[in-house]
Amino acid sequence: MKNENIRKELLVLKEIAFLASRSNVLKTLFLGLILSLLLSNSFEKIVKNFNSFRADVSTSYLHMSDFNKTQAGTGWSNILHYIKEKTEQDAIFLLFRNAEFPLYTKRKHITYLDPRMVNVYQSENETTLYTRLKDLNISYIYVPPYPNAVRSNTLFSTFLNNPAYTTLLMESHGYRLYKIKTSPDFSYRFDFSRQLIHTPATLMHAYTKYKQYKRRLYSPLMKIDDASAYLIDVTFSGKGNIKLVVNETNASGVEFLSTPWALFHADANTTIHSRILYKPSLHTVKAKFVYIPENDQSEITSATTRISKLAPLDTSAVRSWILQIDLDRANYFVTKKTKAEKGKQYYIASDIAGKGIVYLYAKEYNILGRPLGSKYINAIFTQAKTKKKSFSGLYIPSKDAAFFQLAYQRTEDSNITVYNHTVYAIDYPKDVCYVAQ
Repeated sequence: MKNENIRKELLVLKEIAFLASRSNVLKTLFLGLILSLLLSNSFEKIVKNFNSFRADVSTSYLHMSDFNKTQAGTGWSNILHYIKEKTEQDAIFLLFRNAEFPLYTKRKHITYLDPRMVNVYQSENETTLYTRLKDLNISYIYVPPYPNAVRSNTLFSTFLNNPAYTTLLMESHGYRLYKIKTSPDFSYRFDFSRQLIHTPATLMHAYTKYKQYKRRLYSPLMKIDDASAYLIDVTFSGKGNIKLVVNETNASGVEFLSTPWALFHADANTTIHSRILYKPSLHTVKAKFVYIPENDQSEITSATTRISKLAPLDTSAVRSWILQIDLDRANYFVTKKTKAEKGKQYYIASDIAGKGIVYLYAKEYNILGRPLGSKYINAIFTQAKTKKKSFSGLYIPSKDAAFFQLAYQRTEDSNITVYNHTVYAIDYPKDVCYVAQ
């Protein structure tokens, strides 16, 4: 039946073409008919390919209401629907992504490219930046899940996630909505200097020889003091996924805790350098370090571990502290698995040096330790090879997350070093309804 219809249509077109050949007017009409048929068949495909924000777009999308349009998308659509339904109609938003915002929210806004923002970008500190945003009557900030030159090269790289000035109201597939606080809350105080790397350290052990068992490398047991902290300098060569684990032993000689400290992913035959702060668990009297290839494609060819003792210090507020990791030698780096505490948010601060782009993610696990997926936190790019940039992220665990790991990942052509990675667990404001989708 379909072929018969096509045959009839071709016969009609042939007859029209014959008539058109006898008249310039008919010829013009015939060409218009052919063009309209071509457009009608390809229009829907064009719309599908052109629209980069949602999948399975059809021409019927054009006739949807604004509400249904936002529901058809993901990420930004959920944020914009929340803005339209839950925020004040006279509120002013700062946008780091303009695109769909004006159409769907009908809210007043200032884009990050607005000339009035130049004075904000030139702020000497975060308090001045906060004041200048308030002078523009900005109440909310809308941020997409990809790096931006302005955010990377101004104080916004740390201001956005600083709970002294902003509150993360909602996130959806990496898109975020922040609310600027009515007044700064300086009860949130962090040791931004993070001077531990300069603390005098006494070298205790330097291991270059390891016992090998089932492709794993084991350092000798060393005596440790659970009231002290230790600086671990790691250098090893290999390829693939390599875990660094610390096995802790109590006074009875029982190995009671095996903690994965880090996961490195290295290219073939590369050398990785890292500095890690190790704070022993309570009742630990001995510990050893283990390098574990994660699969058959991974291999360790050599390893050196230097353990230095630091003066006793209070690290109760610090959940994870990685002092240095060279991401030009490792494609990505994952911190140890940490328990996700209910009612807590995690403020991550670090310094980034090098050239390229680095992404910060949280890998989440349920109560059984099964992966729930990765959650985007922040991204930054830098062009200075030596100068360090402050970088921060705010992570709020998903509802079903019982454990998490933080992961830094560089793009393929980047040469990045992460310094002074610090994580603080802080209470989430009780008067704020945080939404995650």
